Amino acid sequence: MTKKKLELKTEWFSVESENIDHVKSLGGKPFYRFIIPDSVIILALTEDKKIILIQQYRPSVESYTLELPCGQIDKNESPREAAIRELYEETG
Repeated sequence: MTKKKLELKTEWFSVESENIDHVKSLGGKPFYRFIIPDSVIILALTEDKKIILIQQYRPSVESYTLELPCGQIDKNESPREAAIRELYEETG
């Protein structure tokens, strides 16, 4: 038998714990999982076949990173619509 518990809920993700009694390697400790909304990552190319990257500050590494444009799919939005929106928002 398993028991799930919502440990943390933020605007961007949730953390859920689950006690899984039959998995002996956990030794009675809970298993944790991130729950994230559906999202898109865009591999956009310029006319001369260069990959478009964005520079973004990431607090978790206390630094700027180079990344592909990405973001969450909004309610009632298709993945294609989300990709177009996110690419525009992040690159103009």
